Parts: sequence; structure tokens; C-alpha cells
Amino acid sequence: MLKKLVLMIAFLSNTAMGEGECRYSYYPPYDFECVDYVDNYDGDTIKVDIYYLHPLAFEEISVRIRGIDTPEINGSTACERKWAKIIKKTLRKELVKAKQIDLRNAERGKYFRYVTDVYVDGKNIADFLLKLPGVQKYGEKFKCPDSFLLF
Repeated sequence: MLKKLVLMIAFLSNTAMGEGECRYSYYPPYDFECVDYVDNYDGDTIKVDIYYLHPLAFEEISVRIRGIDTPEINGSTACERKWAKIIKKTLRKELVKAKQIDLRNAERGKYFRYVTDVYVDGKNIADFLLKLPGVQKYGEKFKCPDSFLLF
């Protein structure tokens, strides 16, 4: 009976994880596949759960998307705050509809959060975001876009 129970649990856990599709690396650079989107603070910082690792360290972890900078929610100008909300909503929409979210090349950055490449359904989300007005490469100063046309 116990053997059947153990086999059943093993089968269900493999089925739930897509039979080994979700992997993570033990050594740097760290990669975490199949993370769960929780929320995003702005256009370049998100919270995720890595459900298959210990919840004490990997529940609602803060992740900064590598290589981009977006307007700040509490920015100094009305224009910056407005664009921050637009980009935040756009990012949320992409992450909510994603079938799979992966973190690649994760490393600890400032404020004890991970800085990582975020892949949504196999595509780097930073490449998508850089096409939006108001999003720039990391380190560049925010310039208010002239147009409110997103696409």
C-alpha cells in the first residue's frame, strides 16, 4: 500500500511539473524555469514564486529585469509617473497571459533582489519592453516620450 502511494505521488508531481520540463541550476549562473508571476511594482521589477524550492527563500522574491530601466512610479514629474503606470500595466498584461516564465542568469543585485533575464514563453521580455516609449537601456536617464501612441 505504501509503495503504491509513493508511486502515485511521484507520478502526480511529475505530471504537475510537465514531466521534468521545469529545471533550475545549483551553481551560478542560476536559472529557474516555470516560475509563477505574483505581481510587479513597476516596469522593471516583478515578484515571482519559485514553487518547487523552499518557500522561506523563494516565495514572492523580488526580481529586477536585466538591462532595462523604466520610469519610476514615484517619479519626479507627472509625465514620468504616467508612463510608469502605462508600462507597469503593459508588463503585467504580458506576464499574466504567459504560459511559462523563466529566469536566466540570475544573480543578486542591490536591495537583495535578483537581477535576471526574464523569458516569457521563450522570448526575452526586455527586448519587448525596449520597444515601448519611455523604456530605455539600464543607466540612461528617463526622457518623457513625445507621443502617447504605444504601438
